[in-house]
Amino acid sequence: EYMGIVQVSLAYSTMLRTTDIPPSQTLYVNNLNDQIHINDLKPLLYELFVPHGDIIDIVAQQGQKKRGQAFVAFRDIVGATQAMRALQGFAMCGKQIRIAYAKTKSNAVAVLDGTYKPPRKDFKQKRKQAAENEGDMEIEQEQQPKQKKAQRPLGAQPMPAGGYGNRRLFVEGLPDEMPSDAVDMLFSQYPGMHEARIIEGRNVAFVEYESEQQAEVALQGLHGFLVTPEHPLKISFAKQ
Repeated sequence: EYMGIVQVSLAYSTMLRTTDIPPSQTLYVNNLNDQIHINDLKPLLYELFVPHGDIIDIVAQQGQKKRGQAFVAFRDIVGATQAMRALQGFAMCGKQIRIAYAKTKSNAVAVLDGTYKPPRKDFKQKRKQAAENEGDMEIEQEQQPKQKKAQRPLGAQPMPAGGYGNRRLFVEGLPDEMPSDAVDMLFSQYPGMHEARIIEGRNVAFVEYESEQQAEVALQGLHGFLVTPEHPLKISFAKQ
C-alpha cells in the first residue's frame, strides 16, 4: 500500500515537472471507461470527486472523439489540487484515470469569477431560426408595455417591473451562446432554484424558484449582474 502511494506521488510530481499548465479550478480527466453512458458517467465522477471540494460543473460528452474524458470544475484551486493528488491513477470501472489541470477555464468558473466571454461569431452567419413557439409567446408577453404598475407593500424598495407573488423570473441580456449549465450555476447560488430555461436565439431565459420569497432574493442579488462588461442582466418577475 505504501509503495502504491509513493508511485502515485512520483507520477504526480513528474506530471507537474513536464507541463507548463498552471494550477486551475478545472481538472481534465481522461482514460475513463468509454463504455459508460454519459448519463451514468457524470454521477459517478461527482461521487468520486466531491469529497475533495465543492464541485460547480462537470462536462462530459458522448461523441466518438470525446468519449473517455471529462472536465471537473471546482469552486477553488485547493479542492481541485486535493482531488488530483488523491485520485491520480485511481481505478474506476476497470481503468486507471489520468488527471491534469485543464488548459482552459470552464464556462461555469468564468461566470462565477466574472471573466466569461461569449464566443465570437461570424456576423454573416444566420442566427438560429425562431425559438420554440411557447418561448416566443412568453417573450412577446413579457416585452409588451405594462398596463399598470405592480403594487408593492408600503415601505418596500422599488423593484424591476413584473409583480409580487410570483416565483418565476424573466432574465434578459444574456450573452450569445451562453451555455445553459452556466445559467443554472449562476442562479443556483440562491436557494430554491427549480428550473432555468434558456430561449434559444433570443438571449433571454425564464428561471423558476420554489417560492416567491426565494425568487425575490435572487432577483435582488443578480439584477444588474455583469456576466461580461457588455452584458448586465435585466431581471424582472415574469407575468403570470
